[in-house]
Amino acid sequence: MDGHPSLFRLSSLCNECPFYETCGAADTKYACPEIWPADKPGGGDVSHPSKSETIRELEELGGPEFDTVRALARVNLDLQAYTPQARNRRALKGYLHGDAYMLRASDVVRKHGVLRAAELRERLGLAPSVRLYLLMFDRDKLLEQIWTRGLDLIKQIAGAGYAAVISPSFSTYTPRPATEFMINSKRSLLYFVALQKHGVRAIPRVAWITSKDAIRFGIWIRENALIEAVAIDLSTYRRAEDWREQMEGLELFDRLTDEKLTYLVNGATTEQRCLDLIALLGADRVRITNATTQARIQSRPLRSTGNQTGVSFSARLEKRQGAVESATSRFEREERKVRAVA
Repeated sequence: MDGHPSLFRLSSLCNECPFYETCGAADTKYACPEIWPADKPGGGDVSHPSKSETIRELEELGGPEFDTVRALARVNLDLQAYTPQARNRRALKGYLHGDAYMLRASDVVRKHGVLRAAELRERLGLAPSVRLYLLMFDRDKLLEQIWTRGLDLIKQIAGAGYAAVISPSFSTYTPRPATEFMINSKRSLLYFVALQKHGVRAIPRVAWITSKDAIRFGIWIRENALIEAVAIDLSTYRRAEDWREQMEGLELFDRLTDEKLTYLVNGATTEQRCLDLIALLGADRVRITNATTQARIQSRPLRSTGNQTGVSFSARLEKRQGAVESATSRFEREERKVRAVA
């Protein structure tokens, strides 16, 4: 997943970078380029090792290392194989019949506060027993605002009554300078700990671009035995090559953590990708969620006017959940064949 080995350092910046020893991208195809043009993803505001403010930000975060980040309470998951994502829309009222739903940050975090789980249950017509989870995987702009709002927002989240909160998925996708990955992966872990400090049942987000990233996160998990579940955001990996590299990183990470974690995976929508995850980790350790309301379904010949979010939800849920169930069935059939031959 790191690219072809090279006899020469791919970026001269690595020679002077104070974070060379920690950086997973050094000497790989993901090494930081000499400059980052304004027309590249992230533009001129993206972090870069040549910028003094980037170095200063990493130093203020305590460096890119994870060794000082410690889980404070046990972390586990009590979810089914698939958990749908609801939206903060009254049109869904009367159409949600499950016992657990994910809600993204954009549906919960407001300019002047955080919507409480009880408020959303009332808005969506849900019983008090229905568990709502806050999934802080969202648009970069919103996540940056969340980070800027700091401790005040964390306290509001802590008092909002969600069954659990998944720590923010600050962007770690490519192409970006490696410093961007180091900053955002560290911020996600720091947010996880801050949530725990305020009594939130929090789930850490893990991520990797290179094998060294997966190893660093694997070592961190081994040093934090209270963590029994992690979250991964795979929603942005569209290309087959990118997906393959993420699976390679996941396999390495899972092996380093003794193949015992439970995974909440956001973004897998096709049967094949669900099968890839289940075949790698086992059906009992994979929990999948995705944007349920965005599932494509066949249009009705005649459609009523008005908001169709609620009316179409069951069909969209059937498609999303069906992909997970079909993948699980395929995996179990293959397992039975293997046992029969053995």
